[in-house]
Amino acid sequence: MDDRSDQNADGKAMQAGARLYPVPPFPKQ
Repeated sequence: MDDRSDQNADGKAMQAGARLYPVPPFPKQ
């Protein structure tokens, strides 16, 4: 469903952001 797609995209974006920034803009859940 769309929820899975959103979570997968968010996870990839979070990992990419973690590489660019030492602290992500939002806490990991």
